[in-house]
Order: sequence, then C-alpha cells, then structure tokens
Amino acid sequence: MKLIDPKIKYKIDSKRLFIRPIIIEDINDAYIGWLNDQETNKYLVTRQANRESIIEYINNLRKLNLDLFAVFDKKRNLHIGNISITSLEENTGCYGLMIGDKSSRLVGLGGEASLCVIKFLFDSLGIERLEVGANKQNSDACRNLLDLGFLEFSVNTTSRIFELSNVQWNINRRTNSRLYKNIKIEFLKFN
Repeated sequence: MKLIDPKIKYKIDSKRLFIRPIIIEDINDAYIGWLNDQETNKYLVTRQANRESIIEYINNLRKLNLDLFAVFDKKRNLHIGNISITSLEENTGCYGLMIGDKSSRLVGLGGEASLCVIKFLFDSLGIERLEVGANKQNSDACRNLLDLGFLEFSVNTTSRIFELSNVQWNINRRTNSRLYKNIKIEFLKFN
C-alpha cells in the first residue's frame, strides 16, 4: 500500500525536538510495536496495528487534509512518538499525542511536542481554539494539558472509545502564547 503525500508540509523545530509529516520509513517495527504494546495503547483508540492499517489511517487523514506527524528527539535522532491532527473545522482544531518510546516519557518531551503543535495550529493554520480528549484515568496526559493552559470543559462518562471517563479540554489562541515563542516552523517541499 502506498502512503499519500502529506497535505500539511511543515517542519516544526524546538529545543529538543523536530516534528515533520510522517513518511513511509517511519512506519517500522518500533512504531508498530508501540501500537501493539498494552501499556502504550492503554488510552488509545488503536489496540492493534500493522503496517497496512497504519498506512490506511494516515491516508484517511491526508484525504481530509489532516495529517500524522512524527516526533523526533534531536539528541538521539530517534522517532519517539506521533502527533495526529484529527480535525480542522470552523477555526477549531483537534490533535492527539502519543509518546511511544518509553524512555522518552515523563521527561517533558510530550509537553514540548504539544507546545510545537499548538504554535503550529495557531500561527500557521490560523486556528483560534483547540480541543483535546484525554482519558480521565490518564493522569499524566491530564496534568500535561493543565500545564499547557488547557481548561477542562466536559466529561463524557459514556464514551464508546474508553470504558472510563473521557475528559474534553480546550485552549484558545491567546492562552500561554509566551510558552511557545521559541519554536520555529518552516515550510517543507516534498517531491
């Protein structure tokens, strides 16, 4: 199966990370392993994956002018996770974050990756408001969202995705813009 070229052609650069649209070489055994690992996929919609299902997921996003970005640790030049942009409607965007590499968790890289995508969506795509869903039991994700300036706005206790409560969070363009002022975004050319 062929991977559709990205529609959102940007590279995002921060102190410790660079983020770019995912390419076929990124869909390797390590990435597939993250999605099949029970600890990693505990709060994800995906519980099992293979190369074809991942390509299909990315292609479906790209057909809707959305995308999946690979997150890389600059120091190790290592793909550590992904950010998916899952909705861009009426000045509101949604994104999801997964840090798949276990050694990259709880060291601030997830927060830094979130700051990158927040700046990108606000400054490059003109989004005014972001919404993010997080399982209420995922205390690390909820704490990260609070630290980034997100506010809880609803709790869905009958989520079909999770058997536990799903919390919706939002942030507006003006909130905590000082946090992401040193992040650089550049347009990428793909052949």
